[in-house]
Amino acid sequence: EVVLESLASATAVLSKEEKDVGVLLIDFGAGTTDAILFLFYSSRADILGPLREALPSDAKEIGFINHAAGPESPLWKPYGQRTVRHLTPETDPAEAGLRFIVLNTKYFSEIRGESPEGWLARLDGTILLRREIRPLVKEPPSEWWVVELPAPAKP
Repeated sequence: EVVLESLASATAVLSKEEKDVGVLLIDFGAGTTDAILFLFYSSRADILGPLREALPSDAKEIGFINHAAGPESPLWKPYGQRTVRHLTPETDPAEAGLRFIVLNTKYFSEIRGESPEGWLARLDGTILLRREIRPLVKEPPSEWWVVELPAPAKP
């Protein structure tokens, strides 16, 4: 088996976390110097993609609950015809006519003043997806939910 020298060096000296984070490995040799760049952006560029994929294709407006200064907010990209509404503590998603919410449980209690579990039970919602996501390498992962709320009653 033939392996590129810089990949062999990387396999020998880099941890999985270093490769996931993204590093530049420079292998200074006697005759040649090789460099290999492990980019984390390629695997992390759409870090909230799995949450978006859990939403029904016909969902046109999505609620989003995260800390206003949360680093994940700019990562949310509403592709297609979807509109994303950042929910404030005062916004009642059911009254706003929202059926689907994406939320970061890490900041939820701080933002909404109640636990995410209590909020979900009160609104009779269902978790469609739970996913640990680590948008910033320097911070631990946080749990994100995709939630479906009951359809509003027709008058």
